Amino acid sequence: MPAASNYSFNSGGGVQTVGTNEIMRIAGSGSVGIGTSSPVYKLHISGTDTNLAGPHLYVTTSADSYPVYQQLNWGHDNISQNFDMYFDGAWRSSNSGSNFQIYKTNNRLSFNYASGVAAGSTVSYGTALAIQNNGYIGIGTTNPQSTLEIITSAASNRQVMINSFELGYDSAGYGRLQAWDSSAKPIIINPAGGNVGIGVGITAPSHILQINGQGRATNSAWATTSDIRLKDVQGPFEGYGLNEIKQIETIRFRYKKDNPLNLPWRENHIGVSAQQLQTLIPDAVELQSDGYLTVNTDPVFWTLVNSVKELAQENDQLKAESAQLKAGSVRKDADISQLKAESAQLKTKAEKAESGTAQLKNFICTQFPSAEICSK
Repeated sequence: MPAASNYSFNSGGGVQTVGTNEIMRIAGSGSVGIGTSSPVYKLHISGTDTNLAGPHLYVTTSADSYPVYQQLNWGHDNISQNFDMYFDGAWRSSNSGSNFQIYKTNNRLSFNYASGVAAGSTVSYGTALAIQNNGYIGIGTTNPQSTLEIITSAASNRQVMINSFELGYDSAGYGRLQAWDSSAKPIIINPAGGNVGIGVGITAPSHILQINGQGRATNSAWATTSDIRLKDVQGPFEGYGLNEIKQIETIRFRYKKDNPLNLPWRENHIGVSAQQLQTLIPDAVELQSDGYLTVNTDPVFWTLVNSVKELAQENDQLKAESAQLKAGSVRKDADISQLKAESAQLKTKAEKAESGTAQLKNFICTQFPSAEICSK
């Protein structure tokens, strides 16, 4: 081979320093050009833009003529890398097991897949993941509308798994948040601190858990840690009782439409006025950072307990007074019975005396008819 800085391989045959119908060139720098006479890189391939004969790469093995790898460089924003998948005017499978593709088009990088398609048959691939030029990532969608958007049409598989944490939808279409592996595990929210809000309109929850709407417990109520070993008792809860409970005004109401807290205004509610309750049981009312009052029913509950104690004490007093009255009544009944007996005895004596007097009068009048007593 003659010494020269460049060598060209031509369709007419042979290796020349300068030729016509050039197919490949090896530059003196060691760079190889295919489709270009001025290779800049170690391997520089050039071809016609948007053409099947463009600067593409096609790799096969001795197993068959189907490519194990094909790279299609159609032009800017139209580049694909195909694994066991190729294009010859239509997308086709190279292997019935699986087909994968990385495709840049429409300012989007897509990761596509297919399976179970016989070699040489056309492929209709799905998109597993897409990255837009704005950085948005879509899984199951080619047009994500947020930093990460996940969509799938399979109702039984609409979820994300992170280790043993599941987020998504179940087969019935309900939202699902579950931590599990071989068995259900608990979920801890904000273990380092922070409030949690649930419901429409809550943008800045003011409590550890703030709910806009109704909650429901099917088998039990809230449980509160109450072990005396954990408590530094400050004294009894007193000062509030039956008198305060009697004065609480219960009301039916709706929240005002377009209220500042976005509370639902269509639903009917039963409750109290925080301002009115505050005058009776101040411990039951709290001022929030937003300037509005909230009601804590816990002090109201314990005020009810105090009320029951007061009623029980009053009932015990009434029982004692009733017992005293009953005892007094029994004594009076005994006295009356005794008086009745004594009166009956006196009546009997009086009747005997009256009978004796009549007999005596009869005797006297028989013996002495002119006696003064007989004229009466």
